[in-house]
Amino acid sequence: MGQCACLRGRDVRVEIKVYMVRASYDQKPYRRLMMETYGASVVASPSEETEAGRAILAQHPNSTGSLGIAISEAVEDTIKRDDTHYSLGSVSTMSCSIRRSSGSSRSSRWRWPVRSRT
Repeated sequence: MGQCACLRGRDVRVEIKVYMVRASYDQKPYRRLMMETYGASVVASPSEETEAGRAILAQHPNSTGSLGIAISEAVEDTIKRDDTHYSLGSVSTMSCSIRRSSGSSRSSRWRWPVRSRT
C-alpha cells in the first residue's frame, strides 16, 4: 500500500511523507528505497519529528516502533496543518502523508498507515 500510495502521489503531483515502523524501515530497505524513488519522504517511526515520537524515544531509545506509534505520529503531523488529511491505509506498518505540489491550485496532504508484508 505504501508503494502504491507513493506512486499515485507522484502521478498527481502531491508531496508524500511516510511514517514507517522502524522494524520495517530497517528490515525492508528496498521498499523504502522504492517509495523514495517515487518522491516520498520516508521517516522511521518513532521519530524525532513529532512529540509522540520524541516521547517514545525518551522512554525507549531502541524502540522498533509499532503501527500505533506510526499512526500517532501521522495523526499528530496531520492535525498541525490545515492543508493535511489523514487516511487509514491497509492497517499496516507505515503512515503516509500526501500534499499537492506548490504549483497546484488545490493543496492537501494525506497521512495513513500501511503494512509492509513479507
